[in-house]
Amino acid sequence: MALVVQRVFDEYHQYMKEHRDTRSASLPLTNEPWPVMILIATYLFVVLKAGPEYMANRKPFDLKIVIRVYNIVQVVANGAFFVTIMYLLLQRQNFSLVCQPVDYSTTREGFQELYLSYGYFLLKVLDLADTVFFVLRKKQSHVSFLHVYHHAVMVLMTYLAVVFVPGGHVFMLGVWNSLVHAVMYFYYFLASYQRPGHHLVEEISDPVAAGSVRPSGLSLWQACPFRDGLWLSEDLALGWLRAGHLHLQHVSGLLRESLRGEEPQGELSKCENEVEGQAKARQ
Repeated sequence: MALVVQRVFDEYHQYMKEHRDTRSASLPLTNEPWPVMILIATYLFVVLKAGPEYMANRKPFDLKIVIRVYNIVQVVANGAFFVTIMYLLLQRQNFSLVCQPVDYSTTREGFQELYLSYGYFLLKVLDLADTVFFVLRKKQSHVSFLHVYHHAVMVLMTYLAVVFVPGGHVFMLGVWNSLVHAVMYFYYFLASYQRPGHHLVEEISDPVAAGSVRPSGLSLWQACPFRDGLWLSEDLALGWLRAGHLHLQHVSGLLRESLRGEEPQGELSKCENEVEGQAKARQ
């Protein structure tokens, strides 16, 4: 048994030596997988077991001000990420929307891609607070499998992106998602005041959602290996796109049904009901 474990560790270290981006080794949480695995495991334990048990005989916390500040931080952070990355990409005349390889060099452009990828990973870590707020406010009905799955998988996928494919076409998997998040949290902020005016968000929801899927998936139907010999890169893209698709179901439901006051219909009804409930839970 000891030999088997040793063999697994040896294979793992050999794989990491051959394929990981060594530039990210000095960044917090990225040198080894254990910190991220512990983070995800702790998140699951807190929101599914420890948190609900702790709140069982307690009154819900009044976090309205905290959540409003959190929503504004999310709007600013995701909006700044989107603007920054779009500015940098538009400066690059040779950037391909169909298949863009990762720049693993130590040039300024190479490190820009690395640090932006790392920043996006940190945004996904910050997103975990969503679920914690639900637990502390005793909104456990909103801590669904879909909600928890999305947040946990996005942390894992963005970590793998930083370690193996920090940039290139993977940017297209995150840049539009950050815009969707900025719009979504802006809606949450306005909805917390229960005031009119947030209907303006709906006007841009459909093009934002469409734009987030189409560029992200182009490379999956092209002969576009992110890195030769690295099978994990394409699996990463598929997994990230799947998690993003589930998230878009949340956003589309929120920005169409809850704002119009309609009853959700069709195959997304369950998801859209959940999203509407999550928006109300933040008020």
